[in-house]
Amino acid sequence: MKKLITGALVVAAFTSGCAMQLNPSKRPMQQATVDQIKSPVSLVMQTPERTGVATTYFAQDSSAAGAQYGLIGALTTAVIDGIANSNPAEIATDNANRIAETIKGDELLSQAYSTLANTKAQLPPSVSLVFSAPTPAPAKSAKTAKVADGLSVDIVYSFKSDMSALAAYANVSLNVKGAEYKSPYIAKDGKPSKPDTTGLIYQNAFHYYSQQLSVPVKPQSDIDAKVAEITAKASKNGVPPKKGTPQYTKMNTDIKQAQKAAYTPKEIADKLADQWLANDGEKLKAEIKAAHEFIAAQIYKDLARFDVPDYKGTDTVLETTETGRVTKIVGAGFNAGSVHSEPKEFIAIGWGNAIVYPEVAKDKVKEKTKEKAKDK
Repeated sequence: MKKLITGALVVAAFTSGCAMQLNPSKRPMQQATVDQIKSPVSLVMQTPERTGVATTYFAQDSSAAGAQYGLIGALTTAVIDGIANSNPAEIATDNANRIAETIKGDELLSQAYSTLANTKAQLPPSVSLVFSAPTPAPAKSAKTAKVADGLSVDIVYSFKSDMSALAAYANVSLNVKGAEYKSPYIAKDGKPSKPDTTGLIYQNAFHYYSQQLSVPVKPQSDIDAKVAEITAKASKNGVPPKKGTPQYTKMNTDIKQAQKAAYTPKEIADKLADQWLANDGEKLKAEIKAAHEFIAAQIYKDLARFDVPDYKGTDTVLETTETGRVTKIVGAGFNAGSVHSEPKEFIAIGWGNAIVYPEVAKDKVKEKTKEKAKDK
């Protein structure tokens, strides 16, 4: 199942009224809205995709260039893009399916929910949470989607295109029926914002980035072994094909490819996926656990934080661990106010513009749909 997304996955932001103006996407908590909360709020874990850990790739899209040539141009660019994207998409799909055999969507939901429930809350005195068994939220269209009452946590997990790093993005919102919220930001017309009566009194994003694995370097022993394998496959009775024959040309081309110093994109992604999944996914599970702990702790701290982020502000470092991992509040831009956890020497680029979810999970969703249809 492939799904194109807008821009890099690094921006997993909310769509709200302030998206069209120079204000951050965060809707900070306010004492005035906290005072309106009369009863404990529930925790709602949202996982619209319900499909576990995703992988990304860089998809080529030439539709804009072909549009000026009408239908023929559109069809031509579609074919070109299909060819260009087929291999990256296959690599991403293969590794997404491999990961799904070790980490499934329902397990991620349960683990995230348990971490949130077991984390000591540092909430405003008037706010208390009620926890119950998590239930994946049904997919909703943009037209009919409504914010559920309570604290809603929606987490997306995705790998870089080369499988060198994992990211977990949590979009969080707090909705209290009947509560009124007055935005601290100035509206795009320069006038004070009007009170919002939708009940949405808080929203923010939390980004966790794993340690980045080193891209493997091809050793000479691998090169020699591959050349020997190609030569043996092309030979008959131990004799290589004669120079000038098609068989010789193909063998020579394959040998030149094997002698390249770098692995192919597929080889790199596969080898790094092997590292994540070694020992029953030990490395991957450890990073997911750390991501959940970061998200849980920072959500509660952020709910108790009433400061208003500035679109032109500077980053605020909250913590630096012995290993060099930094937890910070982003200070500038649309993501100002969002909280990030980044490893030492963090490399922000590498997440593709297209995202792939495991086909295994997709098939399970189809099976459940069929079962419901039978029951009716």
